[in-house]
Amino acid sequence: MDVELDNRLSEESRAYIVQSFQIARPADILNADLRLVRMLKDHAAIQLKEIVSFEDMDIEDFKVVNPEDGHEIIVRKFIPKKSDKSSITVFFHGGGFCLGSIETHNHTVGFLARKTNSIWLSVEYRRCPDEGRYPAPYLDCKSVVEWTIKNKKDLGCEFSKLGICGDSSGGQMASIIAHELKHHLDYQILIYPCVHFSDDYKSVKEFTKECFYLVPEVIEFFTKNLTEEPEKYVNHLSPILYEDFSKLPKCLIIAAELDPLVDHSIFYHEKLVQNDIESYLGILKGTIHGYFSQPLIFKNAFQETEQLIFDFFQKI
Repeated sequence: MDVELDNRLSEESRAYIVQSFQIARPADILNADLRLVRMLKDHAAIQLKEIVSFEDMDIEDFKVVNPEDGHEIIVRKFIPKKSDKSSITVFFHGGGFCLGSIETHNHTVGFLARKTNSIWLSVEYRRCPDEGRYPAPYLDCKSVVEWTIKNKKDLGCEFSKLGICGDSSGGQMASIIAHELKHHLDYQILIYPCVHFSDDYKSVKEFTKECFYLVPEVIEFFTKNLTEEPEKYVNHLSPILYEDFSKLPKCLIIAAELDPLVDHSIFYHEKLVQNDIESYLGILKGTIHGYFSQPLIFKNAFQETEQLIFDFFQKI
């Protein structure tokens, strides 16, 4: 394998790179059929259901209508059978707004529902460019949160705490919605989020080698597919630039040390703290972008993430 491995990579990261690169390299997505890639990733994730059981919880898909355009959004509900329903978390998957689904993150969300013994809702928002350009993904995510706010009683969660969570682009959506619906939310969990529509960060320039997975060409690919009018949405997609940080819900940010987006997490955490918002930051050593959706491969990193989230739940 002709890829240079950085000596800071954890054993899990190294093993993942060696194994996954035998099938495809990060930049291969540039010339791939997005629909086919999604189908293959979903198929692989569905196969895992035969290995990992969630018999200890009720899992059900239902639909929420986006009032903006009538689009029906599939939402997967995870309720541990012994849950006290003290909290409900709405989750947005990552994938650069182009990839990812409720299937690719099925085990991730299921494990977190089990670890926190709480209700989680995973959102199948529209992906760019074919299912809908931006702001379609954002409007879908926001619609589900607003629906949850209005229907907590029907979910048996009338007095439950309500929070949002997402990884990567999903974390970006969560951070934006946390600002817009802050008076209705109790917490936010951001996993290596993008919080600034800009590449002017040291980590973005440092972690450009292929072994760090989220290479510049892929970032550019996601950006081009997101919208044909980036200048129209650049400010909306950059919550770190928002002026009003008052009364935001308490926050947990989890970052991967060897991720081009790690500085996003660090600077966003610092801005939250500067604005007197309760915020916690965890940085996973030797870990790369994308680990969060691979809990059976990045076992140590995911267990550390689970524990950070569990500990955070004790504070909400």
